[in-house]
Amino acid sequence: MKRFIIAHKSLSTLAGLFLCLCLIGAIFFMRNIYGNYQAQQRIEHTLKYNGYTNIVPRSSVRKESTGPFSGISWYEYTFSTEQTLAASYKYQDSLHQKSKHLTMKNCPIVYRVILTPPGTKIKHWTTEIYLDTNQALRDGNQTDYIQRLNENSRRSLNMKTQDSN
Repeated sequence: MKRFIIAHKSLSTLAGLFLCLCLIGAIFFMRNIYGNYQAQQRIEHTLKYNGYTNIVPRSSVRKESTGPFSGISWYEYTFSTEQTLAASYKYQDSLHQKSKHLTMKNCPIVYRVILTPPGTKIKHWTTEIYLDTNQALRDGNQTDYIQRLNENSRRSLNMKTQDSN
């Protein structure tokens, strides 16, 4: 084996480099999974602490950011409740569409939770919640009705001290 490594230095160097790259990729992958798990736990505790117990999850927690090197990131999570179902009926009526078959699993209006990790200006975790469409359209693509719904329902959620540190 020693003779093979000495005779094929470039091959063994490439194999070592490949193993290092795989290890670095695995570290980033596991760090991302652990970060999403932590965010999921913080969101669940915050929702329970603020009285949101009977919820139907509509998306898993996912990390969003403004750009690949901006350093500004947050976690998003959507769920529905009886309130989102009632808001969905009103939304469908405003669009003049039938709303007979709406359930909490398919209603177009959901609660969107934004969990922001500590940064340079704000040194603790913050959580914000508002009503939104399930498509996560940005402000320029949303109807006036949805923009008003976002503004009127937006509020900060209280977090337990162990979750906000």
